[in-house]
Amino acid sequence: EAEYGKSYNKFEEVCEHYKRYITKLYKDDVFREETFVAYSSFLRNLRQYNEQRDIPITYIYQLNSAYVVAFLDHIYIDRENTAQTRDNYLSWLRQFSTFLLQQQYVNVKPTEGIPVLGKKAHKKKRTIIEKNDLIRLSDYLKTQNKYYLLACYILYYCFIRPKEMAKIKLEHISIKNRTIFVPADIAIFNRENIRFEGAFHSGKDSIQAEVTTYGKIREFTLGKVDSLRPIYFSQNPHPPYPYHSEEITYVSCDSIQVAGTLTIPSGKGPFPAAIIISGTGKQDRDGTFSGHKPFFKIADYLTRQGFIVLRTDDRGTGKTNGIYEEATTCDFARDAQAGIDYLKQRPETDTKHIGVIGHSEGGQVALMLGADSPDVSFVISLAGVGVDGLQILKLQNKAILRTTPGMTPERVDQFMSLFNTLFDKVHAVPLEQPLDIPLRQAFDQWVAQQDEATLKAVNFNDGRDEMFFSRYLHQAQGRWYREMINYDPENYIPRIRKPVLALNGDKDIMVPAKENLESIKQLLDKGGNTRYKIVELPGLNHMFQHCKECTREEIPDLEDVFSEEALQIMGDWLRENVEFR
Repeated sequence: EAEYGKSYNKFEEVCEHYKRYITKLYKDDVFREETFVAYSSFLRNLRQYNEQRDIPITYIYQLNSAYVVAFLDHIYIDRENTAQTRDNYLSWLRQFSTFLLQQQYVNVKPTEGIPVLGKKAHKKKRTIIEKNDLIRLSDYLKTQNKYYLLACYILYYCFIRPKEMAKIKLEHISIKNRTIFVPADIAIFNRENIRFEGAFHSGKDSIQAEVTTYGKIREFTLGKVDSLRPIYFSQNPHPPYPYHSEEITYVSCDSIQVAGTLTIPSGKGPFPAAIIISGTGKQDRDGTFSGHKPFFKIADYLTRQGFIVLRTDDRGTGKTNGIYEEATTCDFARDAQAGIDYLKQRPETDTKHIGVIGHSEGGQVALMLGADSPDVSFVISLAGVGVDGLQILKLQNKAILRTTPGMTPERVDQFMSLFNTLFDKVHAVPLEQPLDIPLRQAFDQWVAQQDEATLKAVNFNDGRDEMFFSRYLHQAQGRWYREMINYDPENYIPRIRKPVLALNGDKDIMVPAKENLESIKQLLDKGGNTRYKIVELPGLNHMFQHCKECTREEIPDLEDVFSEEALQIMGDWLRENVEFR
């Protein structure tokens, strides 16, 4: 009746085993006290529920999916709890099921296929206290309850919760230095080797703060301001501009109203033209991140060289409508083609010389259009994807892990074992078939095969395995993700007959240069295209910045907006491959 002999262990004996297991985890500081208390309570209620049933289960194999559903209904309906509480029980039951599977008490998780009710069922409602009311409340507390006001200050400025504040000890408070130290094991989002210390300046109008992450110290000041001031980077273009700039709109896919900026050289046209295509993630027309405006920089440079340049807001960003999260790479290609169609209608455009310039996933789109669109006369790929979707996921995640502070080679291998299992399964499931059950089976099988050290190394203690799986399943079920992982550049790049320029920085960890540039070259050669140039630029990251540590974390802080060397290569190549009238 059951595959494993341990399936006939008594239900109560298994519960006692689990209780000893979580107690040991708590004593070894793997579980926080709150987690241990919550899990103990969930277990106690499960055992009480079983005792109260007309026919209690005796053996652990009887704890099947039907039993779990009945128990959850009891929690939600009979005891009149909220949907949030019901989902919390399900989250714990999934962790309990993982324990049962690892101990070979069961061969299938009894929680498999049972969905959460979802955030919509128990969305928290928060009301913002008006500024005037806050002032009145503060004035009242200053005279009536200074201690409560102090507690409010600590919660606000230390970014912690009341339960966490209760764990702060006197030794953590320095009157002399005017600091409060919050140890990592107190914060609910604790991470090893992360430390924040701050001190009020006189008047309490600012805080001088110091953040230490994995031995690296950053100092900054938090203060009150009347208005936000944009960060200034000298490489960003600034007026006066020796060209005409125009706000434009056009329609894509019948309902998408795309908004953007068209820059047109001075003088008499027609001029060659190009459209800039952004990479993954919602971006505005300038590609703005932390004050950097790389797409504006590229457009400014090329327009000064005699090119019309169109750059646009992504779907659901800036002045462009639509829902970005519902779109796929093919949709982005349609949006770019609509931009090309718009350029063809402009009298200033030399319609025989319209090209596409794509960054990252946008480089992939540029290569797709280079193959499919008869209107495209040249292609520039900036850190564009040149390998298939499955391979880019594996390359990208491994490169990111390797550059993550505190990540050892052993932990990289442990994480990649998990990631590769999930990536391979998503790739193997046909697009038209549901993903939840096969992905859950692959995930559970991987977890069951790992020892405690590996599970801890990938942060799967304290119930985080279920949190991880839920997040990944949500991402992997999306149309964009499933189409992306099945992308095959062999369907496009060998068919490109136009000039191609492919640039990558050798410090790129998002689209590693070596493998992607080699693949683009091989596929162009396969198709017989000899009009291409492949360049790997030393010292540049994914955003074409000269990097120092070359991690994702430092990208916003780097001074570079977009490499001058890369711009020079683009300009020289365009002059060699595009005719000017």
